[in-house]
Amino acid sequence: MPSRALVALVVAVVLALAVVVTIRLADDVDAAPKKPEGTLTTRAALPTARPGTIGEPRDPLSLAEIGYAKHLAETDPSMPDGVRDVLGQPQAELLAVDLATMDDGTRRRLVDVVLYDYARDQVVVQTVDLDAGEVTGTDRLRSQPPPSPGEIEHALDLVLESIVGEHLRADYLLATGEELDPGTLMPSGGVVECAGRHRCIELQIRVPGGDYLAASGLVVDLSDGAVLPVETPDHDHEEH
Repeated sequence: MPSRALVALVVAVVLALAVVVTIRLADDVDAAPKKPEGTLTTRAALPTARPGTIGEPRDPLSLAEIGYAKHLAETDPSMPDGVRDVLGQPQAELLAVDLATMDDGTRRRLVDVVLYDYARDQVVVQTVDLDAGEVTGTDRLRSQPPPSPGEIEHALDLVLESIVGEHLRADYLLATGEELDPGTLMPSGGVVECAGRHRCIELQIRVPGGDYLAASGLVVDLSDGAVLPVETPDHDHEEH
């Protein structure tokens, strides 16, 4: 049985993914309550042209508005040269697009585009005014936002390609009685501190039926492209 903390983590991730438009996986996901239905975490191609209709300040974001906001954020001069995503491609990793915090009387359509630059290990938040078609503010954060589905998918790929992948295959065979089919795995995870400013996530892996693999709880350093050695605290799982 997974621990109560682990169950809470999984529930949080599932709720977060309920508001994600994951074009890479060709999923249609409805927005969760209290979150704009346009909230997005994806690396797929999005429309870049200005939408024919810009919504009211607090209307849910349309896919066209999300793509336009992302385009404005990435092409603004405030973005440094040489940015890289988690795969090393020449673009920042898109973590989220959401409505910006605004005053009650604001009539502008303000959107926060949250990006991660793996070349500098830096979170960049671009505030975009969709009506004006421009970036109005840039923040560089020290805190680490939750991982995108693309980052979690890449973390799983790194695990499968590492020596730990053999343990994962053995765990899968033990749990299901079948050879590992990566397409059936249900990874999730959250950001953890490791290696200074590097972006690291702790990966949890479920199989069909809901069981967690014993090899779950792995920490993957996405900045380094490496699976970190498992360090078990003295008080936790010492004897088995």
